[in-house]
Amino acid sequence: MTNRHGFTLLELALVLLILGILAGTALPLFAGARDGAAVRAARAELAAAFAVARLTAIRSGGASIVVDTDSGDVWIETAGGFRTTSYPLRARYGVTVSSTRASPVALRYDALGIGRITNATIHVTRRSASASLVVSAYGRVRT
Repeated sequence: MTNRHGFTLLELALVLLILGILAGTALPLFAGARDGAAVRAARAELAAAFAVARLTAIRSGGASIVVDTDSGDVWIETAGGFRTTSYPLRARYGVTVSSTRASPVALRYDALGIGRITNATIHVTRRSASASLVVSAYGRVRT
């Protein structure tokens, strides 16, 4: 009986084949999870942007949050037209932003932080994953 050290080429090829099959079936699952995580993160950042817009309105006497669905960017402008904060959602998360309203969607808050808008629904999608953000007429956000 001889002592064997190592593996044969056939054994290594078989292990690599099995690993390849397992990786091929698991990768689509990971891609879907990554898309879902990107959509949830973009929606959370968008909800936070609305909160920042309300605080900016209270601090500066009014503000607007602008959602440009064509570029996927969101920014906050004070009552004087000064852009304070930008959120590049498409560039950061690879998501597509759409709305029930025409682009760009501008939602205004008065000096008390109360929205002076009509209801708006903003959709965030990436491949098969999607999420929505509903803004009420008073500027409150529901995810």
